[in-house]
Amino acid sequence: MTTTRDLREIERLLTGMEWVPTRDEFKLGCDFIDAEYDAVTVAAARGYPRGRGRWEVTTLEYLTVVSLVVERVERELLPAARARFPGGSPMVDLVELMLAAAVPVLPYARQLQEAWAAGGPEARRGETADYRDTQPWEDALLGDGQEVVSLYARTVSVIRSVLVAVVTGDITH
Repeated sequence: MTTTRDLREIERLLTGMEWVPTRDEFKLGCDFIDAEYDAVTVAAARGYPRGRGRWEVTTLEYLTVVSLVVERVERELLPAARARFPGGSPMVDLVELMLAAAVPVLPYARQLQEAWAAGGPEARRGETADYRDTQPWEDALLGDGQEVVSLYARTVSVIRSVLVAVVTGDITH
């Protein structure tokens, strides 16, 4: 990672109008959000159990999305962005901050994915495994890793809010 700015500095630059994102920076933010959307679509197609509500996902699916996004961003988006912004960019820094935040949860993503591939949680008799089966199974596998995942979720939500502010133009926060 070549991040030179921290989140507070980026947010200050944005809200103070010291950084007015260029069209290319805007596109990078949109491309990142597209990568997240595509990863959600891919993870949903894997047949993982669904969460309790329409918008809830299991930790397995959540971390699968994270790992897919990191993979794509490292492979496609960041190399192109670094070439486009050889002198650096607050948007590149935001994307790098998102990836850096994800590093601690990637081993847990692999752990859950491998355990799922090896058979996953046992479903209730005659039913397909759902969140009622998956949550205790995930909790047992993750152990203290649950705290790491929770910290990641809180951290990335703050970083994402700045990235989304750039993409939407809503910098009033």
